[in-house]
Amino acid sequence: LSLSFFGYGFGMWFADATADALVAEKARDEPLATRGSLQSTCYTLRFFGQMVAAPLSTYFYSHIGPQFIVQCLCVIPCVMFPLTVFLYEERFFLIKSTQDQCKEIWKTVCSRSVWEPMSFVYLFNIFQVSNAAWREFLYTVLGFTASQLNSLLVASYVLLYAGTMSYKYFLLQASWRRIYQACILLNSFLSLLQLMLIRGKTFGLSPFLFA
Repeated sequence: LSLSFFGYGFGMWFADATADALVAEKARDEPLATRGSLQSTCYTLRFFGQMVAAPLSTYFYSHIGPQFIVQCLCVIPCVMFPLTVFLYEERFFLIKSTQDQCKEIWKTVCSRSVWEPMSFVYLFNIFQVSNAAWREFLYTVLGFTASQLNSLLVASYVLLYAGTMSYKYFLLQASWRRIYQACILLNSFLSLLQLMLIRGKTFGLSPFLFA
């Protein structure tokens, strides 16, 4: 089972990194007026798929069983295989040596316009420490059922989709600084609410509704 999950995760993230590289390469051709719309569209479709798949997988797991879900995970990605024929690929071009590629990457990283914003993004993400024990706390201490935990997952995907749509249609030309500042404040507020849930201060609401 562990090897199966490892193979599934390896293939999924390998495909995800390849897809991100293709989108980033295609996004270079976007005009300045609409730059960023392609990537936001791809993430919108991705989160929409997760939003739809989460309740469906919950229903299938409860009424059919996990075997059907695993079979879908094996078969559905194969639908994308014929579409790879239409991907344009330059096959005959000069490939730089590994040393030259490393020098080019280092030269790019040394540019202040690259390392300064990327350092901020790196530090911002590295401090987003995920709490692996949170789901276990909800299940064992607060007594959340499997259906309630899946409902929270569906709600998170709905919010991801709504946030991506909001960025695409209203915040695409907004300042990144303002967006990061607003996200940090919102994240701090939600973290404070989690601490209140741990202490049982839910303003009279049930733990599930408060969560």
